Amino acid sequence: MRTRLGPSAAPRIAPPVPCRARCTPRTTGGRPAVDASEAERSAPRMVGYFLLLVRSIDDVPGACREAAQVLAFRRRRLPPLHEERVRTPIGVWVDTALVDSVPEILGGAAPGHAPQFRIRQSAGLSSVWSLSWLDLETADDAVDLGSIRRSLIEALMAGQAFTSRRTVSQFVPVFDVDTHPVDVRLETARLRRRFPGAIGGSIVWNHTAGTFTKVPGTKASDLN
Repeated sequence: MRTRLGPSAAPRIAPPVPCRARCTPRTTGGRPAVDASEAERSAPRMVGYFLLLVRSIDDVPGACREAAQVLAFRRRRLPPLHEERVRTPIGVWVDTALVDSVPEILGGAAPGHAPQFRIRQSAGLSSVWSLSWLDLETADDAVDLGSIRRSLIEALMAGQAFTSRRTVSQFVPVFDVDTHPVDVRLETARLRRRFPGAIGGSIVWNHTAGTFTKVPGTKASDLN
């Protein structure tokens, strides 16, 4: 509540505090009090992405087209400064079983280990594709998207029976249109070294145009 000063009133200015007194840390119950700005920095915050679940690798192009329409429609309806406008697709996961049984939680089986992803809601075409709202709690100031993407793939793999008979790629990385093509190729190469045989050709999400497109220089067969 703001106090109005009358014509004769003058603001009272506190005298300078000596450095020794000013720099002495406050304590609470014998422990140093946490500065408000420090507490704000250390408090966990939520970051969000989209994960597109698809029935088969052959359904990926069609699923991307239809999911792009959903994302474009949703973006048009959000206010300009709405926090959900920064949510972007992080990847496509090909898994027949998961499309119809989207879990609420991925990863994070034990405290202090892999991060825990929460799927808040999903929308899509039954048994073909599902666009999931993916939330992750983090205490880091800077978000390492590459690390998050790798943790997500590990969580997805841990939640399924991974057999040697698998013949198609299961994860298609999605990058923002503003990501430099060289960075896209480097990150895709890192993922392929980390998860041999499981990473398909990368695609780009253009939130302005509302479209998914292949990374220049890739072929349709790169998805297989």
